[in-house]
Order: sequence, then C-alpha cells, then structure tokens
Amino acid sequence: LNVINSGSADPVFAELATDLKMGNFIDVLIFEYFVDVGHNILELDYISSASLIPNDYSIEDAFGRPAILTLPAVEMEFSLAASKSVTISDSNPVVLGVTTTLPNGEYGAGHEVDFIVSFDREVR
Repeated sequence: LNVINSGSADPVFAELATDLKMGNFIDVLIFEYFVDVGHNILELDYISSASLIPNDYSIEDAFGRPAILTLPAVEMEFSLAASKSVTISDSNPVVLGVTTTLPNGEYGAGHEVDFIVSFDREVR
C-alpha cells in the first residue's frame, strides 16, 4: 500500500493477515504499519486509487477470479483520509502543564494531593 509520507510517495511494506497467508478465504485484509524514526505524516492517506499493490501475492476469490484492487478515490467517501483522521509522528509527548484540584492553602501529613499533568497528546 503506497501512502503519502512527509509529502513524498514512500511504499509501506505490509504483512498480510495470517489467515490470508494460510489460504483461508476472508473478506477483510489487515495491514500493519510500523511507525519508525523519521515517519511523520500529518494525515495518513494513500496516494491514488491504484495504491493497493499486492507485491508477490495474488488476491482472488474461491473461483480464482482476481480481485479488483481499485481503492476509493483519495479524499472521497470511504477513503482512508475521509473516514479517519490518523496522524503519524515519531516525536515525544510534551508536558503542557501541571495543576492540582486543591484550592490554595497549606496541607500537611495525612492529606492526599493529586497532581494533574497535561500532555500535548494522549499518553498511557
């Protein structure tokens, strides 16, 4: 699957789902994208409707008929960018601020003080 990476076209080499490799018939293919250092994409999308390239695999039905691999047109209904907003970034999360829910005052032994740390993106 060819995607747009920092404004230039870079192929993404994906492993097909185990079920596909084993020869089982399924109606959904799953591709993995491993984010590596230097991968920064503001909005993940494919380059064109011809971006699904099976490489050394053939995608066909139980009767041996080849699948039509035309993807939805870029930015049109059902395309990747139109259906999801996915950003790829190798940058580290940044602390935006620290606060507490306690009012100003002095607290001593036995009090619990919770701190709230806000980041520029979701963390776990």
